[in-house]
Amino acid sequence: MHNGIPNWVQELLNKEETFWQQKYPNFSFDEKVSHWSSVLHRKMRWQAESGLDPYAVYGKDWYQNTKRIEPMIDEIMDILFSEVWKNIWNKSEYMCRITR
Repeated sequence: MHNGIPNWVQELLNKEETFWQQKYPNFSFDEKVSHWSSVLHRKMRWQAESGLDPYAVYGKDWYQNTKRIEPMIDEIMDILFSEVWKNIWNKSEYMCRITR
């Protein structure tokens, strides 16, 4: 245990930090689209399958934090809603959530 954090949790945090600092910046734009599509679709699907609001994964704080990580998140989300998720998820509901 380190600073009250179990070792296994710290290892996960370290892996996530390594991903965002070393791996993600080297992704092509298409790889970034694929990454966000997979991660966000999974989160939204889990919410829906649990009887919860799938759009609860989004909010103003999520958007601001994500924009710092990925400055092109708007362009990525446009592609996701218009091409990848076109008949699955609703862009206007997403937009409502990130502007509240």
